[in-house]
Amino acid sequence: MSCRRWAFLTPITLWAVIAPAFAADVKAPSRQEVGKAVERSLPYLEREGVAWIENHNCISCHHVPFLLWSHNAAMSAGIAVDEAKLARWNEWTAGKSLSMRGFFTLSETSLTQLRGDGVPDAVLAQLRALAGKKFATESEFVAATGEILKPAELAAHRKAIVARAAHVPGETDGGGLDTLAQLLLGRSRTQRGLMVEFVIQAPQLMVAWQQPSGQWKAAGQLPNLNRPLAETDAVATKWAVLALAALDKPSPQVARGLERALPSVQDVGTFKSTESLITAALITRRFGQQEQSGALLAELLRMQNADGGWSWAVGGRSDAFATGQALYALGLIDAPQATPSIDRARKYLIETQQEDGSWATTGEGISNAATPQRKKKVEPIYRYWGTAWATIGLCSSGPGKK
Repeated sequence: MSCRRWAFLTPITLWAVIAPAFAADVKAPSRQEVGKAVERSLPYLEREGVAWIENHNCISCHHVPFLLWSHNAAMSAGIAVDEAKLARWNEWTAGKSLSMRGFFTLSETSLTQLRGDGVPDAVLAQLRALAGKKFATESEFVAATGEILKPAELAAHRKAIVARAAHVPGETDGGGLDTLAQLLLGRSRTQRGLMVEFVIQAPQLMVAWQQPSGQWKAAGQLPNLNRPLAETDAVATKWAVLALAALDKPSPQVARGLERALPSVQDVGTFKSTESLITAALITRRFGQQEQSGALLAELLRMQNADGGWSWAVGGRSDAFATGQALYALGLIDAPQATPSIDRARKYLIETQQEDGSWATTGEGISNAATPQRKKKVEPIYRYWGTAWATIGLCSSGPGKK
């Protein structure tokens, strides 16, 4: 499948091109029909999401954040959920992430290792004042070290000191960039318990991972998606920006990180996945870039398939994953010209929902799985992921939307 690059046309020009696609009348699903589809999906999302927690003890990017996000979205849309269960899932997830939080810490072991690295005993004696203290980011740790060591000493041994103090990647990362971004985006607007601390700490950790370019590198399941890694990194960066921009009171450090990231998300570039266009449309809408937002919205509407759905892979068959993402974006953008597309997409999802409340998202075209064995293994992941996005999309543009 060929990649495409978005060339900006005016919204009026594009709307003239795509308007004929909406000429046929589509009976809009009622609020009751949309609500019923969401209600049918929630037991499946609960069953499989809780099973993932119990079997894997993992806050994965494709299950636990979407267990919370889908139920929070349903509650916001006026659909009844078990709030006691949701509170327990939130508390477990926040606690798990916080327990995995990486810190820069000098221990007795790391001081011994530094002696082996050639750091003089006189420097080690000074560093002992920091032993056991935890620093959330490298910059905070280096600043504290600079208060103890002379500039020449820090310059000579900084690399070794930071390396010995750093946490183990993948084991103490709070769940990873995409997990943290999704938890922030899908959180309830009323935090309780450990989730309060999570919302404070997660953005700090995300900014600590930011690259010099202002972008982030994709983590978790995202590098296994069927598109170039550069595009995946760009999409991960856009979700991270959207998550940080949604904070009520970002810290100065987070605000600076967000400012550094914005230049890197201005251009959609070459893309193979509809998610690139969707996240770009959300970025331009969030930051008030009206002309670009209108053009991207028109292109997104033009890419809707005849059956009412969208394909995750540009030019492919409709799937619940991309259709849910598109509905989520259209709900936030809230443009009158999108109403026919929203009606058709809701109808597509209602008509394709399975008996168990899920949507049959196999991962075909989305995952880079190449062998039959691998495709079989990832199918339950994409079914869950796609079902959650379909639910979020229906809630964001359906019942209870103000």
